[in-house]
Amino acid sequence: MKKLIIAVLIIVAIGAILLLSNKPSNAPIGDKPTVKIAALFPMTGDAGVYGQISQKVSKMFLDEFNKNNPKAKYNYEVIFEDVQLSSAKAVSALKKVVHIDKADAIMSVQSSVALVINPEAEKNKIIQLSFASDPAVAKGEYNFRIGADIKQVVDMTIARMKKQGIKKVSAVILVGDVASYITGKAFEEQMKKEKDIELGSVSLVNFTDKNFDVIIEKIKKENSDMILLEALPPVSDLFLRRMKMLNLNIPVTGAWTLASLSDKSLAEGMWAFDDAVTDPVFEKKFQETIGATGGTFYSEYTYAILTVLTNAWENTPSEPGKKPTSEEVVKTMMKKTKGLKSSLGTLDIDQEGNVTLQGVIKTIKNGNFIIEKE
Repeated sequence: MKKLIIAVLIIVAIGAILLLSNKPSNAPIGDKPTVKIAALFPMTGDAGVYGQISQKVSKMFLDEFNKNNPKAKYNYEVIFEDVQLSSAKAVSALKKVVHIDKADAIMSVQSSVALVINPEAEKNKIIQLSFASDPAVAKGEYNFRIGADIKQVVDMTIARMKKQGIKKVSAVILVGDVASYITGKAFEEQMKKEKDIELGSVSLVNFTDKNFDVIIEKIKKENSDMILLEALPPVSDLFLRRMKMLNLNIPVTGAWTLASLSDKSLAEGMWAFDDAVTDPVFEKKFQETIGATGGTFYSEYTYAILTVLTNAWENTPSEPGKKPTSEEVVKTMMKKTKGLKSSLGTLDIDQEGNVTLQGVIKTIKNGNFIIEKE
């Protein structure tokens, strides 16, 4: 009889072990609910490095969060989807994260992508927090934007031009990217009002363009002191490379353009507006954990977004073992983000859903984008 009891116990034990071993690797630890955060980022292509580094930073954040918050109410899972820099790819990825993954929140980068997500986030009551420049990204109850104000971008850049003694500027604007286009047009409108700086030609380019010889020769004849380039890779890299080949040796600037260059050596010594004032603590952790060459690739935004989202969920009242509604989390985000310390300094959300950052002027030195000293 004892042998029979022992045999039964062994079978039960083996069954339990097999059951546990077949438990999905992403199953909730300790049966806590899981908050799923979908990341619609470029993972391949010209801007793929930004998504790849952000994926590593997401793991770094979650490792730190789990270590420092053993009594957290929820598990957090970040699901990365490759959308490159394409709004069309974002549509496809969005269907997956909404209907299959059942994401609770979405983080994204680039206005073109975020604007595609916006209506679906509103419709499905999924919180989106995006690193984007277009204020329209934050329209609605569930959409939020982190980044600098475009007026500040324009004002700081023009002020720096005047300080440097720039008298004439030619502009090259990428039409295929919302952020590049609206920023470039904002510059164009303001420069027309300036008395101290003359606006030369304004050339519009597309992602498919590879030959910029006509534009470059035109700028040469204009005798401009500087080029305002609002573009993303590969256009930005190709344009700067072609400038060098055609011996157009004048400085280039452009909000976020220089920081996003695949090859920053193309703009060595040049300056531009940037709103990523990275916290030194994050910088140290990044170098110790990831240590990527060429800077942080804006991954401090990913870390900051995750800080805001986890802070909101953890501080929203809910029944034990249950997740709060998106409406409840939004209310907490609006209240509890004020004064929140992050990888981008102290944050706050205004009534329009913008986490506005204070920009700085940075210069590329030895391949790194560093803050200029006054």
